[in-house]
Order: sequence, then C-alpha cells, then structure tokens
Amino acid sequence: MNISAVYAENGNKSNIKEVAKMIFGILRELGDIVQVLNVEGLSYYNGTNADLAKDIMSKIATSDAVIFASPVYMGNISAEMQCFLEYFQDLEYNNILNTKNCLLLAVASEFGEREAMTNLAKTINFLGGYDVVNIVLNQKLAYIGSSEVEHLLEKQTEDFYRIIRQKRQYIVSKQILKAENISKNNINGQKNIDLEDFNKKHSLKNLTGSQQLDVERISKMFAKKIVKTDNILSADIPADTSSSIAAVRPKTCKQYSQSLPHYFNFQLAADIKANIQLSITGSEGFEGYISVNNTQCEFYDGTASENDIIIIADSKVWLDILKKNITAQKAFMMGQVKVRGNFVLLSKFDQLFNKIP
Repeated sequence: MNISAVYAENGNKSNIKEVAKMIFGILRELGDIVQVLNVEGLSYYNGTNADLAKDIMSKIATSDAVIFASPVYMGNISAEMQCFLEYFQDLEYNNILNTKNCLLLAVASEFGEREAMTNLAKTINFLGGYDVVNIVLNQKLAYIGSSEVEHLLEKQTEDFYRIIRQKRQYIVSKQILKAENISKNNINGQKNIDLEDFNKKHSLKNLTGSQQLDVERISKMFAKKIVKTDNILSADIPADTSSSIAAVRPKTCKQYSQSLPHYFNFQLAADIKANIQLSITGSEGFEGYISVNNTQCEFYDGTASENDIIIIADSKVWLDILKKNITAQKAFMMGQVKVRGNFVLLSKFDQLFNKIP
C-alpha cells in the first residue's frame, strides 16, 4: 500500500517528529510504502499560487491513504498545516481526498490537542476524506518515549493498516448529506448526490460473493466458540477400559506448533528461505521459531538470532490458526494477531502448512 504522510512542524517544543517517525516505522515494517511530504515553507493560498503544492498534491492523489501529522498550539494545528489545507480550495485539488482513509495525529506541548483534532477532523471530512483513526497526545500528560505511548501508537497504527488493507468505505448519513448539502465535488457547484442511488450502491444487501463468504466464515468461527464440544476423541481412549478409563491429556499449543513440519507443503516452498518467529502468549505461551529452507522445515525452541517475521498471538488464537478455523491473515485483519517484519510471509503461512487435526 502507498501512503502519503503530510507532516508539519513549527518550533522545537513539540515532539511531533519523534511520534510521526514511530508511526511511519510501524507501517513500513508491515510492508507499506510511506512517503513523507513536508509542507513547511508553503505560503498562504491566494488563488493563484497553487503550483507551490502541486508535487505534494500529485502524490496524495495517487496514494491509497493519507496521514496528517501536526503539532498543536493553543488549541489549533500549526500554521504550516493550516496553510497547506487551504490549497484544497483550488478546483484542481478539491476532489483529491474523496473517499480516502486518513490517520490524523495531533501532539500538544501544552494543551488543546482535542480541540485541534476536532477541527482537523471536520476539515478532512469536509474535503471528502474519512478520519478513520485519530491520535491525540499531550506531552505534559504522557512521556512520548514511554511504553504506554508506544503501545497506543502501535495499536492505533495497526488498526489503520487493517482499515486500508480491507479497503473499508464509510457512508455519510442522510441527515449530514441534507444538512450540509454535500455535492459530488464539494465546492465546484455540481449537482448534489442522489440519496436513493447512494444508499442503494452502499447497501449491505448488495454484498459481493467474496464479502458474503467472509461473513459466513466469521459466523462459523464465532459459532464454534459458542458451541461446547468434547475435546477428547474416542480414538484417544485406550482399548482396555475394563478396570478404568484413562484420561487423555490434550496436546498443548506448543506441541501442536512443534508438529508443523509434519504438515509442511514442501512442494510450495521452492526458493523460500525464512525464519518465522512465534511469540505465543496466554495460558500456553511459549517462544519458538520455524525455519523454512526450500523443501526443508524444522521447529526450534527459543528465539532465532535472525528472523524474517515475528508472529505475536494468544495461544487460543494460534490454535485456531493451526486447526484452520481461521487463516493467519484474517486473524491479523481482525486484530487477533500482531506481525512484525515481512508481512508477505503471513499470507504464505496458510499455504505452506496443512490443517493440523
């Protein structure tokens, strides 16, 4: 995915640069291309100097999503960001943000971060963009380098990644459309959206085949969690039960993972050489890694000295993935799995290993 990050900094009091770098880094680890667009130095838009923003606007136009990152001063975004947003008034640029998912970041050194975010979000919405993830930080209340802030940024950024990967679209309510008289091109005077056609196009009744299949898979997954089943198979009970029935101890999450090489599709692993680090948490947590080298596959305890991808998941979720109750990629999209490194290997994981019964 190609993401444009519009960035503005004014003065040295705000740590906006450090926070923005964390977000950009997480997205790049997930495999996205993030192009940082510095808007400092732009003069106020006066209707004739639109060429000053032409290069930035062209990159935003071809991007899949947009990040707006700005420091906050006395309840307002920086003057540089305000100047840049004015350029969207130009007829050549006023349609660029339509239906694009946006992450908004506002960092205050003193106060007013929420007020600034509210105004920034309204502006982005007016221009046709969707403020799907809003991150507000106050340096007086939270130390930027703390683990709590890093965890917040990681979670919010991964949510943004899932939204743009799933290409989610958001529907504006009839009330907003009527109240604000929103037109197809916002400010160029073309006729208003036909509400009936708009609602018909975006109706949940008109799901595609793949979307309907996703709904059915998710429904089945939740049904399996609700229905109680006996985990001990009859085949696991000893044949001689005349004196007593021996209780069979079910396999642990680690034991299932250790058996992965037995379910390895070596014919699909040509030219693949990678270490897949597993960091499993929860009641059956463990550390281990799978080493794939063309047609060879081995499981090792502990942490690899070098790894190509790190999969972080709760043991219950990981068992569901191993038993093919859910794919690794879908579990990630649903926020049940975290990934660091080469994201492509996560999608290949479902192909490289068969279902473990």
